[in-house]
Amino acid sequence: MTQEDEDSVERLREAWIRGGTAGPVIEELIRLKRMDEAGALARLALSSDRCQDREVVEKLLQLTGAPPPGWTDAVLAFAKNPTPEEWDNLMSFTPNEVLYQRMRNTIRILRRIGTDPNALFRCATRLGTVPDAFELVQSGEVDPETVVERGWQGPPEARAMWFGLAAEAAFARGDELGTVRLLKMAYAEATDEIGPEISVMMIRSEAGDHLQKMLDTVGIPRLDR
Repeated sequence: MTQEDEDSVERLREAWIRGGTAGPVIEELIRLKRMDEAGALARLALSSDRCQDREVVEKLLQLTGAPPPGWTDAVLAFAKNPTPEEWDNLMSFTPNEVLYQRMRNTIRILRRIGTDPNALFRCATRLGTVPDAFELVQSGEVDPETVVERGWQGPPEARAMWFGLAAEAAFARGDELGTVRLLKMAYAEATDEIGPEISVMMIRSEAGDHLQKMLDTVGIPRLDR
């Protein structure tokens, strides 16, 4: 990328920060094939109530995944049978450089049209994971046992992380007993490298007095101390 291109991006970014619209800088990043940066900026803009060109930004966000012709129809067809196998078929032949954005954008569409959250979670975590999987869990849309199932399917050293995330799913649904049970499971599987600390901190930061005492009773640490 030339210095002229860099200057153009910075000029458009500063115009947006000063109160302009996000569309021009996102469009410029897409032109320069800086798809991950364009996607991150688009999501940031859409997360704000002050986004002035939301419809434009939504369309540009989809472009960060370089969708081929007929992609929307293919996604709608997948929504009728959202299995991991069909997800693999949907994502096959996607270039590596746009796979991350295409996955995230596709999940965004599927979530918007009401696709089963448990099926979406399984797809979003089929090969690794994307942030949208965590958002689905933390919204309370995903069954905790679906997350546990994913934990058993993966490497043993990662189970503590998945079981901690399952505890977040239970917490989001108001299930205090389930939250405690799943955090105990998570610590039972913890290794020196991977534990459920992130989930514990999130739950502890929002839990009421009753759940705090339950967690203390079973030995779940207060990591803010």
